[in-house]
Amino acid sequence: MSISQSPKEFSETTFDYIVIGGGNAGLPLAVRLAEDPHVKVGLLEAGSVFAEDDPLITNPSMYRELSIQVLLDVERNEYHSRLDGYGGQQPSIRLELPNRSAAARRAAVVPASSVRPHLSLLSSASYLLSKISVYSGKGLGGTTLLNYMVWDRASKAEYDSFQALSSPPNTNANPNPDAELDGAQPQWDWSSLLPYFKKVEDVSAEKDVPNPFVGMSLDGAEAGVVENGHSAREASGWEGPVKLSYNALYTDVIEPIIKSFNSLGVPTNSNQFGGETEGIKNLRRTIDKDTGKRIDAASAYLKLAKDSKNLFILPNAVATKLSFSPSASSGTHTVRGVEFTVNGQKYEVSASREVVLCCGAVQTPQLLELSGTYVTSSLVSIVNQFEGLLTPPLNAMLGIGSKSLLTALGIPSIVDLPGVGENLHDHIFVPIQYLLRPGVRTFDQLRNDPAFLEKAKAEFTSSGQGWLAASDTTAIYTPLHRHLEEAEYTSFLDSLHRWFAEARDKNELSPLQIAQYQIQSKWLEENSTPNLETIVFSKGVIAPEEGKAYFTMLTGLQQPFSRGSVHIASADPLQPPKIDPNYLANDFDTELLVAGFQFMEKAADVSYLKEIIEAQTVPPVPLSREQLKGFIQQAVSSGGHLMGTAPIARRDLGGVVDNKLKVYGTSNLRIVDASVIPIPIATHLQATIYAIAERAADMIKDDLKHK
Repeated sequence: MSISQSPKEFSETTFDYIVIGGGNAGLPLAVRLAEDPHVKVGLLEAGSVFAEDDPLITNPSMYRELSIQVLLDVERNEYHSRLDGYGGQQPSIRLELPNRSAAARRAAVVPASSVRPHLSLLSSASYLLSKISVYSGKGLGGTTLLNYMVWDRASKAEYDSFQALSSPPNTNANPNPDAELDGAQPQWDWSSLLPYFKKVEDVSAEKDVPNPFVGMSLDGAEAGVVENGHSAREASGWEGPVKLSYNALYTDVIEPIIKSFNSLGVPTNSNQFGGETEGIKNLRRTIDKDTGKRIDAASAYLKLAKDSKNLFILPNAVATKLSFSPSASSGTHTVRGVEFTVNGQKYEVSASREVVLCCGAVQTPQLLELSGTYVTSSLVSIVNQFEGLLTPPLNAMLGIGSKSLLTALGIPSIVDLPGVGENLHDHIFVPIQYLLRPGVRTFDQLRNDPAFLEKAKAEFTSSGQGWLAASDTTAIYTPLHRHLEEAEYTSFLDSLHRWFAEARDKNELSPLQIAQYQIQSKWLEENSTPNLETIVFSKGVIAPEEGKAYFTMLTGLQQPFSRGSVHIASADPLQPPKIDPNYLANDFDTELLVAGFQFMEKAADVSYLKEIIEAQTVPPVPLSREQLKGFIQQAVSSGGHLMGTAPIARRDLGGVVDNKLKVYGTSNLRIVDASVIPIPIATHLQATIYAIAERAADMIKDDLKHK
């Protein structure tokens, strides 16, 4: 393996495969492709390569603002300038919702006198802010360098929906996925992905402590412990590159939370990885149990390639365009190389076999829409003059995406794919926070007690264990029927069905949305997947007062009906795209969040939690249903799980890639990242993205084998 500092040397090499983006998907993919010693793999990464012992990366507590400022003595803005893919240089990554002015949000939520003047959330969350920030990792390892290290999966039904959207009508999933890699179209479903989840994972730390979660040892029928799908051992991987572990300690609020939600009918899920994901879960983390350090894509996969002679990585290189050969008689287009810049200097590198985009749900559609040239320079006027008489000539700037959108920017469409940049979906969250009675121990003790913090620092330094190696890992995944009375639930479904029928009849929905909403409606009817997630933070997240302890819950919409978009705003590849998340555009999303929020309130009113709660602090006063809707509109935040902007789906539905992850209309351009996820899924994304990358590597190798 070579990590090059010479863009000139890199550009003068012809690679078999060029992978753009060295993050959650791109780095594992490049490493796996390079396992074939007969091919040469080039990886372009826009960010830097960080030292293996950089505490900003390896220390799990760096996610907490406390540790960044006190333990590491690094200001938060420096952290973002080093790791954030957008930083202050591309401000339009900040997703702005309409009508979020200070006056509007005060009027919509609670009296102005009740609003705290200085409120903040860590990471991507925002509370009563006019803009929502979403961060993207910039560096070898991508967003795995700075995420919350959560490791989980969606349900079997959700992964099976990939197949339903990508297969021709009236076809069933391959009953024998092991037989598919023979040149035929591969399957995308639970059974096909499970081996790749397992290939990534190393859960060997669980041999000694299978799952220390307090919820696993509660007595009484109220615990409702369930064992779902495959056994925990069958469903997990034991020899993969990504080391996983469970928390070693839990705060005083976790057991009351478990008991409270159990009493509301939510089971404790003892095997969340077996295909059924409803319940209270103890999430695994990408943390090495022995060292207490974060495991990111770089630390996990580079060790596999340490002796490789055919993997070449160029950091600090920003891909700007793709270069094409003239289209074949079949009408498909072939990518022959990639244009990129390093320190403002332009270069071009050639690929003899394939180019793979692994840039994420924001930048992958941007690169497609600015997808390249037939040679190097732009002669748009020539193309426009002769459009319809010949294929775009040599030297013409081209784009893959919506013809009408690209034409408006002076970019001819080489492949008319209206789905590029559409179908953006995300998980969105709304907070509630409680002040606790004195004596309840939470992570706030690190903030409130300097002696306790010093002791925790010493323990982490000496052994990698203790409070600074711990994180909150309790999550509650629930289908909607858990939140509503039967009559309310029936009324919600009836209203949804009426809206869907009317919108479809009025041609207000795209073909992909029609197919998606049919699936999402079925999930709601059958209670087969969780629609909402409740995340628990054992600390004050929003304006905590000195010397006091809190806990915060966020209800998160997992399967929204609203869809947004990501599109270029200009023909300049170095300018950020325009991101329109379109959050809460569909009223049913607000109704779902109302149900999630009220369920959190209901849990807090159960005796187990009620006896340790002093007061509710966010929102500071109880809200009526209409006030709650206003609060949700103003307090909603991104979960940082942007996906779907280049979906794996049939082309007639609006798909961008086929079952082999190849971009329609091209012969050798693939996409491997969160943008291919065609429908919202109820999970944190990193495990799914790793699995997609591992599966893609096998597909590409198999295609080479059959040529």
